[in-house]
Amino acid sequence: MIMRTAYRVIAYLLALSVAVQASLIAFGARVQHGVRWAAIPLGLVVVQFFLAYAAYSAAIVGVLHGLNALAIFAVALLAGRRVPKAAPVAEPSAAEEAQV
Repeated sequence: MIMRTAYRVIAYLLALSVAVQASLIAFGARVQHGVRWAAIPLGLVVVQFFLAYAAYSAAIVGVLHGLNALAIFAVALLAGRRVPKAAPVAEPSAAEEAQV
């Protein structure tokens, strides 16, 4: 019972972390194709929950559940690598320079 609860909590924390990652990359990081790279892992996590529940009725679905977990990991790594290490610095406009 304790392991099932621990698994459930960790699964929800993973889903939460993907949702946070998705919102940050889509709204704050301004990454090229950021919305797409945020939606893919989010969609894979949703699929993961459905596969987890389906595995109770068909054991072979457990294989897909494992493969999908690897896909979530890989896509999250790819999305993280797309974020530039340094944010571009905005050039001051002529109006801002005139105020000095």
